[in-house]
Amino acid sequence: MIRLAKKRNIVYLILIFIILTANYLLYHLPILGVLPDNVVVGSIIDLLIVIPLLSYFLIIRNKYSIKYVAIAVLAGYGAAKLIIPHAHLSQVDFLLYLVLVPEVIVLFVELFILFKLIKTLPILINKFKSLKMTNPFFKMNLQDAIETTHHGNRLLSILATEISLFYYAIFSWRKNIQITNGECFTYHKKTSTIAVHIMLLHAIVLETIAFHLLIHQWNPYVSYVLLLVNGYSILFILAEIQAIRLTPFWLTNKKLYLYVGQTKGMTIPLTEISEIKEYQGLAKLSKADTKTVFKATVADMELEPSKPQLEVILNNPIKLYLMYGMTRKVDRVLLNVDDPKKFIDKIKQYINL
Repeated sequence: MIRLAKKRNIVYLILIFIILTANYLLYHLPILGVLPDNVVVGSIIDLLIVIPLLSYFLIIRNKYSIKYVAIAVLAGYGAAKLIIPHAHLSQVDFLLYLVLVPEVIVLFVELFILFKLIKTLPILINKFKSLKMTNPFFKMNLQDAIETTHHGNRLLSILATEISLFYYAIFSWRKNIQITNGECFTYHKKTSTIAVHIMLLHAIVLETIAFHLLIHQWNPYVSYVLLLVNGYSILFILAEIQAIRLTPFWLTNKKLYLYVGQTKGMTIPLTEISEIKEYQGLAKLSKADTKTVFKATVADMELEPSKPQLEVILNNPIKLYLMYGMTRKVDRVLLNVDDPKKFIDKIKQYINL
Protein backbone atom coordinates (compact mmCIF):
# COMPACT_ATOMS: atom_id res chain seq x y z
CA MET A 1 0.00 0.00 0.00
CA ILE A 2 2.82 2.41 0.84
CA ARG A 3 4.55 1.73 -2.49
CA LEU A 4 1.23 2.25 -4.31
CA ALA A 5 0.71 5.57 -2.51
CA LYS A 6 4.20 6.69 -3.52
CA LYS A 7 3.49 5.75 -7.16
CA ARG A 8 0.26 7.76 -7.06
CA ASN A 9 2.13 10.76 -5.69
CA ILE A 10 4.79 10.52 -8.41
CA VAL A 11 2.18 10.15 -11.16
CA TYR A 12 0.25 13.10 -9.72
CA LEU A 13 3.34 15.35 -9.64
CA ILE A 14 4.32 14.37 -13.21
CA LEU A 15 0.84 15.10 -14.56
CA ILE A 16 0.62 18.44 -12.75
CA PHE A 17 4.07 19.39 -14.06
CA ILE A 18 3.06 18.51 -17.62
CA ILE A 19 -0.19 20.48 -17.43
CA LEU A 20 1.44 23.59 -15.94
CA THR A 21 4.45 23.49 -18.28
CA ALA A 22 2.32 22.94 -21.39
CA ASN A 23 0.02 25.84 -20.53
CA TYR A 24 2.91 28.15 -19.65
CA LEU A 25 4.74 27.42 -22.91
CA LEU A 26 1.50 27.86 -24.85
CA TYR A 27 1.34 31.55 -23.91
CA HIS A 28 5.03 32.39 -23.60
CA LEU A 29 6.72 30.75 -26.61
CA PRO A 30 7.06 33.39 -29.34
CA ILE A 31 7.25 30.75 -32.09
CA LEU A 32 3.59 29.84 -31.54
CA GLY A 33 2.53 33.22 -32.83
CA VAL A 34 -1.00 34.56 -32.34
CA LEU A 35 -3.24 32.15 -30.43
CA PRO A 36 -6.95 31.61 -31.12
CA ASP A 37 -9.24 33.42 -28.70
CA ASN A 38 -10.87 30.24 -27.46
CA VAL A 39 -7.56 28.61 -26.44
CA VAL A 40 -7.92 30.19 -23.02
CA VAL A 41 -11.04 28.07 -22.37
CA GLY A 42 -8.92 24.93 -22.69
CA SER A 43 -6.42 26.33 -20.20
CA ILE A 44 -9.20 27.18 -17.74
CA ILE A 45 -10.50 23.62 -18.01
CA ASP A 46 -6.99 22.27 -17.40
CA LEU A 47 -6.23 24.48 -14.40
CA LEU A 48 -9.58 24.74 -12.65
CA ILE A 49 -11.19 21.39 -13.49
CA VAL A 50 -8.59 18.80 -14.54
CA ILE A 51 -6.08 19.63 -11.78
CA PRO A 52 -8.70 19.48 -8.97
CA LEU A 53 -10.03 16.19 -10.37
CA LEU A 54 -6.52 14.71 -10.47
CA SER A 55 -5.95 15.97 -6.94
CA TYR A 56 -9.13 14.29 -5.76
CA PHE A 57 -8.70 10.88 -7.43
CA LEU A 58 -4.94 10.50 -6.85
CA ILE A 59 -4.40 12.25 -3.48
CA ILE A 60 -7.43 13.58 -1.61
CA ARG A 61 -9.81 10.62 -1.97
CA ASN A 62 -7.41 8.23 -0.25
CA LYS A 63 -6.50 10.33 2.79
CA TYR A 64 -8.43 13.56 3.18
CA SER A 65 -11.89 15.10 3.23
CA ILE A 66 -13.47 16.09 -0.10
CA LYS A 67 -13.48 19.72 1.04
CA TYR A 68 -9.75 19.83 0.27
CA VAL A 69 -10.74 19.91 -3.40
CA ALA A 70 -11.51 23.59 -2.74
CA ILE A 71 -7.83 24.17 -2.03
CA ALA A 72 -6.92 22.51 -5.34
CA VAL A 73 -9.40 24.76 -7.16
CA LEU A 74 -7.93 27.86 -5.51
CA ALA A 75 -4.43 26.68 -6.45
CA GLY A 76 -5.61 26.25 -10.06
CA TYR A 77 -7.11 29.73 -9.97
CA GLY A 78 -3.79 31.15 -8.77
CA ALA A 79 -1.95 29.25 -11.49
CA ALA A 80 -4.35 30.66 -14.11
CA LYS A 81 -3.65 34.19 -12.92
CA LEU A 82 0.10 33.59 -13.12
CA ILE A 83 0.25 31.69 -16.40
CA ILE A 84 -2.43 33.19 -18.65
CA PRO A 85 -1.70 36.72 -19.90
CA HIS A 86 -4.26 39.33 -18.88
CA ALA A 87 -5.28 39.97 -22.47
CA HIS A 88 -6.50 36.36 -22.79
CA LEU A 89 -7.74 36.00 -19.23
CA SER A 90 -10.02 39.03 -19.48
CA GLN A 91 -12.06 37.16 -22.11
CA VAL A 92 -13.19 34.51 -19.60
CA ASP A 93 -13.32 36.42 -16.33
CA PHE A 94 -16.92 35.30 -15.92
CA LEU A 95 -15.78 31.64 -15.90
CA LEU A 96 -13.29 32.33 -13.14
CA TYR A 97 -15.88 34.08 -11.03
CA LEU A 98 -18.36 31.25 -11.64
CA VAL A 99 -15.82 28.72 -10.38
CA LEU A 100 -15.00 30.87 -7.36
CA VAL A 101 -18.63 31.09 -6.18
CA PRO A 102 -18.53 27.61 -4.54
CA GLU A 103 -15.18 28.57 -3.01
CA VAL A 104 -16.70 31.65 -1.41
CA ILE A 105 -19.58 29.56 -0.05
CA VAL A 106 -17.12 27.06 1.45
CA LEU A 107 -15.14 29.97 2.92
CA PHE A 108 -18.22 31.37 4.65
CA VAL A 109 -19.09 27.93 6.02
CA GLU A 110 -15.55 27.60 7.40
CA LEU A 111 -15.78 31.09 8.92
CA PHE A 112 -19.07 30.13 10.58
CA ILE A 113 -17.44 27.03 12.07
CA LEU A 114 -14.51 29.18 13.20
CA PHE A 115 -16.93 31.61 14.86
CA LYS A 116 -18.50 28.75 16.81
CA LEU A 117 -15.05 27.61 17.88
CA ILE A 118 -14.14 31.11 19.06
CA LYS A 119 -17.26 31.12 21.25
CA THR A 120 -15.94 28.05 23.07
CA LEU A 121 -12.38 29.38 23.23
CA PRO A 122 -12.56 30.30 26.96
CA ILE A 123 -13.38 26.65 27.80
CA LEU A 124 -10.43 25.47 25.73
CA ILE A 125 -8.06 27.99 27.35
CA ASN A 126 -9.19 27.04 30.87
CA LYS A 127 -8.64 23.36 30.09
CA PHE A 128 -5.18 24.13 28.71
CA LYS A 129 -4.26 26.08 31.85
CA SER A 130 -5.45 23.29 34.14
CA LEU A 131 -3.37 20.74 32.22
CA LYS A 132 -0.36 23.05 32.35
CA MET A 133 -0.36 22.80 36.15
CA THR A 134 0.64 19.13 36.01
CA ASN A 135 2.08 18.69 32.51
CA PRO A 136 5.09 20.77 31.32
CA PHE A 137 4.80 20.01 27.60
CA PHE A 138 3.09 22.68 25.48
CA LYS A 139 2.13 20.58 22.44
CA MET A 140 0.78 17.76 24.59
CA ASN A 141 -1.37 20.10 26.69
CA LEU A 142 -2.80 21.84 23.63
CA GLN A 143 -3.56 18.51 21.97
CA ASP A 144 -5.25 17.10 25.10
CA ALA A 145 -7.27 20.29 25.63
CA ILE A 146 -8.62 20.13 22.07
CA GLU A 147 -9.32 16.41 22.34
CA THR A 148 -11.30 16.99 25.53
CA THR A 149 -13.28 20.07 24.46
CA HIS A 150 -13.62 19.50 20.68
CA HIS A 151 -13.16 15.80 20.07
CA GLY A 152 -12.41 14.97 16.44
CA ASN A 153 -12.32 18.58 15.20
CA ARG A 154 -9.76 18.47 12.37
CA LEU A 155 -9.71 22.25 11.88
CA LEU A 156 -8.68 22.84 15.49
CA SER A 157 -6.11 20.05 15.29
CA ILE A 158 -4.51 21.72 12.26
CA LEU A 159 -4.58 25.05 14.07
CA ALA A 160 -2.96 23.42 17.12
CA THR A 161 -0.08 22.19 14.95
CA GLU A 162 0.53 25.70 13.63
CA ILE A 163 0.31 27.26 17.12
CA SER A 164 2.79 24.72 18.46
CA LEU A 165 5.12 25.37 15.54
CA PHE A 166 5.23 29.11 16.20
CA TYR A 167 5.50 28.58 19.97
CA TYR A 168 8.54 26.30 19.71
CA ALA A 169 10.17 28.24 16.88
CA ILE A 170 9.83 31.71 18.41
CA PHE A 171 8.75 31.75 22.06
CA SER A 172 10.49 28.75 23.66
CA TRP A 173 14.17 29.67 23.51
CA ARG A 174 14.42 30.66 27.17
CA LYS A 175 12.37 27.71 28.39
CA ASN A 176 13.76 24.73 30.29
CA ILE A 177 12.27 21.38 31.22
CA GLN A 178 10.44 21.59 34.54
CA ILE A 179 9.13 18.30 35.89
CA THR A 180 7.46 18.16 39.31
CA ASN A 181 6.61 14.45 39.30
CA GLY A 182 7.98 11.39 37.57
CA GLU A 183 11.18 11.21 35.56
CA CYS A 184 12.34 12.45 32.17
CA PHE A 185 14.52 10.60 29.67
CA THR A 186 16.19 12.47 26.82
CA TYR A 187 16.47 10.72 23.46
CA HIS A 188 18.63 13.07 21.35
CA LYS A 189 21.88 13.79 23.23
CA LYS A 190 23.68 10.71 21.94
CA THR A 191 22.59 11.30 18.36
CA SER A 192 23.50 13.93 15.77
CA THR A 193 19.89 14.97 15.19
CA ILE A 194 20.41 18.59 16.27
CA ALA A 195 23.41 18.85 13.92
CA VAL A 196 21.32 17.36 11.10
CA HIS A 197 18.58 19.96 11.63
CA ILE A 198 21.13 22.79 11.75
CA MET A 199 22.65 21.56 8.47
CA LEU A 200 19.20 21.51 6.87
CA LEU A 201 18.53 24.99 8.21
CA HIS A 202 21.80 26.25 6.76
CA ALA A 203 21.06 24.67 3.36
CA ILE A 204 17.53 26.14 3.20
CA VAL A 205 18.76 29.64 4.09
CA LEU A 206 21.40 29.55 1.34
CA GLU A 207 18.92 28.07 -1.14
CA THR A 208 16.34 30.73 -0.26
CA ILE A 209 18.75 33.58 -0.94
CA ALA A 210 20.12 32.13 -4.18
CA PHE A 211 16.85 30.89 -5.70
CA HIS A 212 14.84 33.95 -4.67
CA LEU A 213 17.21 36.26 -6.54
CA LEU A 214 17.35 33.94 -9.55
CA ILE A 215 13.62 33.21 -9.84
CA HIS A 216 12.66 36.83 -9.09
CA GLN A 217 14.18 37.81 -12.44
CA TRP A 218 11.93 35.27 -14.19
CA ASN A 219 8.69 35.65 -12.20
CA PRO A 220 8.43 37.78 -9.02
CA TYR A 221 5.19 36.09 -7.90
CA VAL A 222 6.72 32.60 -7.99
CA SER A 223 9.80 33.86 -6.14
CA TYR A 224 7.66 35.24 -3.30
CA VAL A 225 5.69 32.01 -3.05
CA LEU A 226 8.94 30.03 -2.76
CA LEU A 227 10.19 32.56 -0.23
CA LEU A 228 7.12 31.93 1.94
CA VAL A 229 7.49 28.15 1.61
CA ASN A 230 11.16 28.27 2.58
CA GLY A 231 10.38 30.67 5.43
CA TYR A 232 7.85 28.18 6.76
CA SER A 233 10.43 25.39 6.41
CA ILE A 234 12.91 27.40 8.48
CA LEU A 235 10.32 27.92 11.21
CA PHE A 236 9.48 24.21 11.14
CA ILE A 237 13.11 23.15 11.62
CA LEU A 238 13.65 25.67 14.42
CA ALA A 239 10.49 24.41 16.11
CA GLU A 240 11.58 20.78 15.75
CA ILE A 241 14.96 21.51 17.35
CA GLN A 242 13.28 23.14 20.33
CA ALA A 243 10.54 20.53 20.61
CA ILE A 244 13.12 17.73 20.69
CA ARG A 245 15.05 19.55 23.40
CA LEU A 246 12.01 20.46 25.50
CA THR A 247 9.93 17.28 25.10
CA PRO A 248 11.82 14.31 26.53
CA PHE A 249 10.09 11.02 27.26
CA TRP A 250 8.24 11.38 30.54
CA LEU A 251 7.44 8.54 32.93
CA THR A 252 5.03 8.88 35.86
CA ASN A 253 3.57 6.23 38.13
CA LYS A 254 0.51 5.98 35.84
CA LYS A 255 1.53 6.88 32.29
CA LEU A 256 4.40 6.93 29.83
CA TYR A 257 4.49 9.98 27.53
CA LEU A 258 6.41 9.37 24.30
CA TYR A 259 6.51 12.50 22.14
CA VAL A 260 9.23 12.89 19.51
CA GLY A 261 9.63 16.59 18.80
CA GLN A 262 6.44 18.13 17.47
CA THR A 263 5.68 15.62 14.74
CA LYS A 264 4.44 12.50 16.53
CA GLY A 265 3.68 11.13 19.96
CA MET A 266 1.41 9.11 22.22
CA THR A 267 0.44 8.63 25.84
CA ILE A 268 0.56 5.05 27.17
CA PRO A 269 -1.15 4.04 30.42
CA LEU A 270 1.30 1.77 32.25
CA THR A 271 -1.47 -0.81 32.62
CA GLU A 272 -1.38 -1.20 28.80
CA ILE A 273 2.31 -2.21 28.72
CA SER A 274 2.59 -5.97 28.28
CA GLU A 275 6.36 -6.17 27.90
CA ILE A 276 9.47 -4.03 27.49
CA LYS A 277 12.69 -5.52 26.14
CA GLU A 278 15.74 -4.91 23.98
CA TYR A 279 14.87 -4.63 20.30
CA GLN A 280 16.29 -7.45 18.17
CA GLY A 281 14.81 -6.54 14.77
CA LEU A 282 16.04 -4.53 11.80
CA ALA A 283 16.38 -0.74 11.64
CA LYS A 284 14.05 -0.59 8.64
CA LEU A 285 10.51 -1.75 9.33
CA SER A 286 8.50 -3.93 6.97
CA LYS A 287 5.48 -2.46 5.17
CA ALA A 288 3.07 -4.21 7.52
CA ASP A 289 4.91 -2.96 10.62
CA THR A 290 4.85 0.68 9.53
CA LYS A 291 1.06 0.65 10.01
CA THR A 292 1.03 -0.74 13.56
CA VAL A 293 4.38 0.30 15.03
CA PHE A 294 5.40 3.69 16.44
CA LYS A 295 9.11 4.24 15.76
CA ALA A 296 10.01 6.84 18.38
CA THR A 297 13.47 7.74 17.09
CA VAL A 298 15.03 10.88 15.65
CA ALA A 299 16.99 11.52 12.45
CA ASP A 300 20.72 10.87 12.70
CA MET A 301 23.59 12.00 10.51
CA GLU A 302 22.46 9.83 7.60
CA LEU A 303 19.03 11.51 7.70
CA GLU A 304 17.48 8.16 8.66
CA PRO A 305 16.14 7.14 12.07
CA SER A 306 18.74 5.10 13.94
CA LYS A 307 18.09 1.48 14.92
CA PRO A 308 15.84 1.35 18.00
CA GLN A 309 17.25 0.07 21.28
CA LEU A 310 14.03 -0.93 23.04
CA GLU A 311 10.68 -2.44 22.15
CA VAL A 312 7.46 -1.84 24.10
CA ILE A 313 4.62 -4.29 23.45
CA LEU A 314 1.11 -3.09 24.29
CA ASN A 315 -1.92 -5.04 25.45
CA ASN A 316 -4.24 -3.14 23.10
CA PRO A 317 -3.75 -0.70 20.20
CA ILE A 318 -3.34 2.91 21.35
CA LYS A 319 -3.81 6.11 19.36
CA LEU A 320 -0.66 7.72 17.94
CA TYR A 321 -0.96 11.45 17.23
CA LEU A 322 0.69 12.85 14.10
CA MET A 323 0.78 16.37 12.69
CA TYR A 324 -2.34 18.26 11.54
CA GLY A 325 -4.73 16.07 13.51
CA MET A 326 -3.84 12.80 11.76
CA THR A 327 -3.85 9.68 13.91
CA ARG A 328 -3.42 5.93 13.70
CA LYS A 329 -3.40 3.09 16.22
CA VAL A 330 -0.28 1.10 17.13
CA ASP A 331 0.35 -1.95 19.28
CA ARG A 332 4.16 -1.73 19.50
CA VAL A 333 6.63 1.06 20.14
CA LEU A 334 10.30 1.06 19.13
CA LEU A 335 12.44 3.72 20.73
CA ASN A 336 15.86 5.06 21.68
CA VAL A 337 16.80 6.82 24.90
CA ASP A 338 20.11 8.21 26.10
CA ASP A 339 20.01 5.97 29.20
CA PRO A 340 18.22 2.77 28.13
CA LYS A 341 19.12 0.72 31.21
CA LYS A 342 17.66 3.26 33.64
CA PHE A 343 14.60 3.70 31.43
CA ILE A 344 13.79 0.00 31.25
CA ASP A 345 14.48 -0.53 34.97
CA LYS A 346 12.15 2.30 35.97
CA ILE A 347 9.29 1.06 33.80
CA LYS A 348 9.67 -2.47 35.14
CA GLN A 349 9.69 -1.02 38.64
CA TYR A 350 6.42 0.81 38.05
CA ILE A 351 4.59 -2.07 36.37
CA ASN A 352 6.22 -4.82 38.49
CA LEU A 353 7.50 -6.82 35.56
